[in-house]
Amino acid sequence: MRAQIRRNLPEAVLESLIYLLDNYHTSEKSIIENALEACTYVCWKFADLVRNDSKNANGDELIDYSINIISSFKEVLPKLIDWSVQLEEITLAQSFFTIIRYVNLFSFILNQINKETDTIPNVSFRPSSVEPNKSLVEKLQRTSIQMYTLDHRMGVLFPQNEGVFADSLAVVRAISAVGPSVVEPPFDSVQNDDYAKEECKSWEKLFSLLSNSHVLLEVYARQFANTLPCFNSNKQLHTIALTDIDRRIFNACKKIFSFPVADLHLAAHLLFSLSKTNMFKTLKDLRTWALTKKNVRYTLNLIRASLFVLIYTSQELTTIKQVASWFDSTLWQKRLFKQGVNLGNTQLKRETVFDLCAEFAKLILPSSILKEYCDETNGVDTASILLNYGIELCKFSSCLSGPSNTERFALCIETAKQSFEYVRAEEKSLLIINQTIRDICPYNYEALEILVNKMKEILESGVRLDEIADRINDAYMLFKFLKTYTRQGSIAPIEIRWYRHFVNPKYFDTSLLTKSGPIEAFDDTCGSVLNQTTISGGQENQQKEMSLLTEASLPPSSQKRLPYHIFTLEEKEPIERWQMPFIYSEVSIQNVQLWVSLIENTKCFLQHSRTSLLVAAINSHVKDIVKYNRELEDVDVEDMENLIYESHNRLSILKGLSTRFQKISLGKTKIGLIGMCCNILQKWTKNAKELQISPKEVDQFTQNSQTLLQVLAVLKTEFLLEKNQLLDSETNALTQKPEELIIYLLCSSKLDWGDVNCSDKYFYVIDQVSHIHSVNKENIFNELIDRWILSGSYDPLYGGGGIAQIVTPDLEATIDFMGTGSGGQMANNEDPLDVKVLPMLYDDMQIIRVVALLRRIENPKEKIVEISRKLKLDVSCLPGGYLTKIRIASCILRFVDADQMQELFKMNIGQFYREFIPVLNQRLSAIGHVEIPFNISQDSSF
Repeated sequence: MRAQIRRNLPEAVLESLIYLLDNYHTSEKSIIENALEACTYVCWKFADLVRNDSKNANGDELIDYSINIISSFKEVLPKLIDWSVQLEEITLAQSFFTIIRYVNLFSFILNQINKETDTIPNVSFRPSSVEPNKSLVEKLQRTSIQMYTLDHRMGVLFPQNEGVFADSLAVVRAISAVGPSVVEPPFDSVQNDDYAKEECKSWEKLFSLLSNSHVLLEVYARQFANTLPCFNSNKQLHTIALTDIDRRIFNACKKIFSFPVADLHLAAHLLFSLSKTNMFKTLKDLRTWALTKKNVRYTLNLIRASLFVLIYTSQELTTIKQVASWFDSTLWQKRLFKQGVNLGNTQLKRETVFDLCAEFAKLILPSSILKEYCDETNGVDTASILLNYGIELCKFSSCLSGPSNTERFALCIETAKQSFEYVRAEEKSLLIINQTIRDICPYNYEALEILVNKMKEILESGVRLDEIADRINDAYMLFKFLKTYTRQGSIAPIEIRWYRHFVNPKYFDTSLLTKSGPIEAFDDTCGSVLNQTTISGGQENQQKEMSLLTEASLPPSSQKRLPYHIFTLEEKEPIERWQMPFIYSEVSIQNVQLWVSLIENTKCFLQHSRTSLLVAAINSHVKDIVKYNRELEDVDVEDMENLIYESHNRLSILKGLSTRFQKISLGKTKIGLIGMCCNILQKWTKNAKELQISPKEVDQFTQNSQTLLQVLAVLKTEFLLEKNQLLDSETNALTQKPEELIIYLLCSSKLDWGDVNCSDKYFYVIDQVSHIHSVNKENIFNELIDRWILSGSYDPLYGGGGIAQIVTPDLEATIDFMGTGSGGQMANNEDPLDVKVLPMLYDDMQIIRVVALLRRIENPKEKIVEISRKLKLDVSCLPGGYLTKIRIASCILRFVDADQMQELFKMNIGQFYREFIPVLNQRLSAIGHVEIPFNISQDSSF
C-alpha cells in the first residue's frame, strides 16, 4: 500500500486494503495503523482531485471517483472499527468513527443525486393501513378512525424528501474538499492554524450549499463538523459550525411537523441536540409558527414532541401541565374539525338554534349534525332551520373567496347543498330564496347555482307563482349562460362603479361618482368607432372618479366571471346607467351570437335589440385594432362580414359603419374595412332572392356599392402613395384622376431616371394605380413617348406647353432617308436654347426615360419603328428639328441590339451610324451658319 501511495494511486490503495482485510482474519495493531494511514491518504486525495477537477472542469470524473471511494470505504471501515474496539485502541477507533461519519454524509449526498449504487429505504413507503390525505369535503363522509403506531412515524422524513440539489456537482466538490479535515493534517504544528481556517472555509461553503433546501443534511453536517479538530483548534473557530443551529433545527422541525404522519422521534432528537436554553427558545418559535399556520395537525405534532422533550429535560411541572392542557384543547378542536367545525379558542354559545345559524355557518358545521340536533330538540322546525342555515352558508361563502380559502369555500358550498336537500317545496321557501339571491355576491357562482337550481326545482314541483315564474326561468337561463361563459375583457370602470353601488347604494348616491353626466348612448345604426362609451363629465371630475375607482376591490373571482346581478336589472334608469354600457364593453365579434341567443330566450331580463349588440361588437373590435395598431386579419373580416350579412337593418347598419370606418386613419385596417363593406353589398345583391330583399333595396345596394368602390380605390391609391413616400398635396389631389396621376408621376422632377431603384419604385406605383383604377397605362405610355421624343420645349418637365403636333411622314416622298434636304438651314421650330450647345449625349435623361417607357409597353418594336419614321421627315416639318432626330436615333441605338437592328431596319449598327452622320453634319453647319453643298455634307469624312 505504501508503494501505491508513493505512486499516487488512492483507488488502488483501498483495493489493496480490501484484499488485506479479506485475507487477514486476526486483528493486529500494525494492520489497523497501516489501514488508518491508507484511509488518511485517500481523504487527503479528495482535495487534490477537487483542485484538478476545477481546472479540467471534468465533473463526471470526480463523481465516479467519489462513488468508488465511498463504496470501498463502506467495505473496510466497519471491520476496522470492530478490530480497534477488540484491541481497545480507542484513538484508532475514534479516527475510524470520524471517517465513517464523513463517509455516511458523503453517501447521503451521492444517493441524493442518484449516483450511489447502495439503496436506501423507500421514503415514500407507507403501510397499507395508512390512507392518503383527503380534502375536507371528503372528510364529511368519513367515520373511521386510523391509529398510528411508532413504526408508522419513524423514517417518514429522509434527506431524499427534500428534493434535488440546485448544483449537484458543486455539492460533490464541496464535500470532497472537506475530506482532509476528518483525518490528521499532513503539516507540522506551526501551520495548523492556517490549515484549520482553510478547512473551516471549505465546510462553510458546504453549509451554504445545503442551507434552506436540505436542512437535515445541513444539520447533520454542522453537528459532525463541530467535532472535528479544525473547528476545535482555537476558541475563535469553535462556534462557527453551530452558528444559528437552532434556526436550522427550527426549519427541520417545521418540515417534520408538516408531514401528515410526523417523525416525532427525529424531531425530538434534533431538539435534544440543542442546549436547554436554545431548546426552549426553539419550542417557543415553533409554537408561534403553529399558531400562525392555524393547522391542527401541525399543532398536535408539535405538542406531542414538546411533551416528550419537556418530560425528559424539564422539572417545571407547571409548563408541562400547560402544554398538556393545550394538547387536550387542541385534540378536541381536531375532533370537531374532522366534522367541519373550527371553533378555535372560542366556545359554542348555548342559544336558540335559529340564532346560531350564522355562527354555525362561520364554523361550517355539517348539516347532518345540525339536522340531528334539530330532530332531537322539541318545538324546532327542521326544514326552516336548514333553509336558514343553507342561506347563511351561501352568504358566508362570499367571504371565503380567494385562493387562501379554497378548501373552506368548497366545504361551505358542499354543506349548503346538503342543507337545501331538506328544504320543503313550498311558496314560502321560493320567495325567501328569491329574495336571498339579491344578497349574494354577484361573482359567487357556486352559491348562486344552489339558489337558482333550488328555485327551478320548487317551480317544477308544482308550486304556482305566476308573478315571478318568468323571472325564475330567466334567472335559470342567465345563470347557465354565465357559468359556461368566459370573461373576454378586463374589468372596466363601469363594472367597479356598479359594484360599489351594489354593495353600498347610500355611499354611491352621495359620492362623486353620481355627479357625472348621462351615458353617451350608442347610435341606433352604427354606434361609435372612435369614441368609447363612457360617463361624460369634466376632466377634473373624471380624474377624481378614477382615483376613487382604483380604491375599490372586487372579489378575486371577478377576474374570470361576470357579475350576475347586473343582468337582472329591469328598470330603465339602471339599465341605461349600468347594464347597457357593461354589455357593450363585453361583447365581441366572437361572442356576440351567444349574447344574441341569450337575449332571444329571456322574457324579463336583457330586453335589448339584436342590432345594437351586433354594432357594439363590431365597434369594439375595430376600436381595439385602431388603438393597438394591429393588422386586420382575414378571420376578423370573415367574422364581421357574417355578422353584418345576417343582420336585419342591413343598409342602415352598413352605411353607418362605413361612415365611421372612413374616419379611421389611413392604413390597411381602413382599406380592409371599406373593402369588407363592398363585399357585403355585393353579396346582398347577388343573394337578393335567397335573402328576400326587395328590388328597391337592391338598387340602393348597387348605388352604395359603386360609391364605396370609388372610395376604396381612392383609399388604396392614397395608401400606396403614402407607403412609397409619394403622397403630397399634388398627388393627393390627383387620387381620383388616375390618368393625370400617372402622367404627373412620370413627369415628376423627383423621379431620378438614372437611379434604377427610384424608377422601379415609380413604375411599381404606376402599375398598382392602373390596376386599382382599371386604367390602360399603355395609352399613357405611348402618349408620353410621342411627347418626349420631340423637342424639350414641349415637355411639361421643362415648362413646355401641351403635346406637340405629330407630323405624319409621307412614306412615298422622294426625300432621302435622313431628311436632310433642307441643307444647312436651322429648322425654324428647333429649340433656340439648344442652338449654342452640342447635341445631347447617348445617356441623356430625356433618352433614358423614353427607352424606359418603350421597355414597358406591349409592342415596343412596333413603337420603335413608328418613331423611326420621323427620321425621314424634313427638319423644317419636324418639331424639335435636328434634336428630335438625334433623340430618335439615340433611343433606337439604346433600345435595339444588332439582331433587332437587322430585323427592324434591314441594316447593321454600323450602317445606321453611317446613315446618320450626314444629319450630324447638317446640324453642325446650321449651328455655324456655314453653307455646305449637299453632296459634301453626305460625306462621312466631312
